[in-house]
Amino acid sequence: MNAIQESLGRFSRAAQRLGHRLTHTFGPQPEWVKKKQVVDSEFDAAHGVETGGITELKRLQVAGDAQDSVPHIASDPDEFHSAMGALGIDHGRFTFVDIGAGKGRALLLAAKYGFKRIVGVEFARELVEVAQRNIHAARLSASTSILHQDATRYELPDEPVVQFMYNPFGGKTMATVARRTRASFDRNPRPLHVVYVVPKELDTWVQAGFVAEQRDHYAILRPAT
Repeated sequence: MNAIQESLGRFSRAAQRLGHRLTHTFGPQPEWVKKKQVVDSEFDAAHGVETGGITELKRLQVAGDAQDSVPHIASDPDEFHSAMGALGIDHGRFTFVDIGAGKGRALLLAAKYGFKRIVGVEFARELVEVAQRNIHAARLSASTSILHQDATRYELPDEPVVQFMYNPFGGKTMATVARRTRASFDRNPRPLHVVYVVPKELDTWVQAGFVAEQRDHYAILRPAT
């Protein structure tokens, strides 16, 4: 096993442990739940929105494979800002795409960076409706939208893109999204950055032709050339 494989293995195991907490595989830790409740409450109160909580998706009206879903948990603001700062880009040149946008917190956070456009993709109709209300409540511009769509059928725009994901689904769906993202780049080479928080399926992206820059609880992926 070479150094890259060993590094990926350590990172994947750490991400998997965090992912288990997030998806209730082993049950949430009381300390983490308490912290999340505080963050959710403070964020929603400050912005007049409803983005918090843990939402099981399998019983909702979905446009895709509900069996490969994981419970929706909103992005942590500190993690989000850390990732956006680490990109080292002129955000105004890019379209921000959140795959598995849920209730839209990442869309609200992205609005502070002056992206050219902001697009959410979410397969649960009920969450799309909540996100639309949040976009309206936050008075975001018309350049921000959310689509009710299966992520495996979504086509990235042919322009510079920051693709964001917060542990949105399992390995089967992730493999398809990774392949389609790489195919989009191959058809039209352009600046493309994938920010993957809680990257449980990181190896899937590496196998699809991406290079991973590993951080704390997230990875930044770019197409290998």
